[in-house]
Amino acid sequence: MSVLSAWLEGRTSASEAWDQTLGKHGLGDWLSGGAVSEKDALIKRSKGFVQSGISDLQDYGQSMLGSDGFLQQQEESKIKALGMNVGNQLSKIDNYANTVAMKGNMATGVDLTTRSEQSLIDNYKLSLGDINMESQKSQIDFIQDLKKQKTQLLMDYSTATGDAYKGSASGDFDDFIDQYS
Repeated sequence: MSVLSAWLEGRTSASEAWDQTLGKHGLGDWLSGGAVSEKDALIKRSKGFVQSGISDLQDYGQSMLGSDGFLQQQEESKIKALGMNVGNQLSKIDNYANTVAMKGNMATGVDLTTRSEQSLIDNYKLSLGDINMESQKSQIDFIQDLKKQKTQLLMDYSTATGDAYKGSASGDFDDFIDQYS
């Protein structure tokens, strides 16, 4: 009755009195399922942001890390380019060997081409190793970035609500990350 008294005495507006007695904070809200405080609404909205954010991170991670993901395609592209380059160089070595053989200097040509081919193969193996290490580093860096973004989502939730996130912030996302770690 204090709200009604305040309204009758002119200490509050009619809309405030309505909200407190029959409207959004009073009997009307109680009849429609209970009052929801601004903090509860903020927590609910923030949980939704965290859940959708983590889901989006997982989808993005899949597009980058999956078997047909960008990082895999990038590695395959580099290996293909390296193979084409080595193939071109081997072709040049073979052409040189044929030229030397036609001039009749077979022993020198065979020895030189064999060493050139071996050197090229050794460099190819080293380059494949470099591509593999670079690919692994890119994957590790990407996973770390996903983890940082998840942590930022949880920190933003905490900042917005003043509470630690009480929902499930791991589960599928962490299982997803673990398969690539």
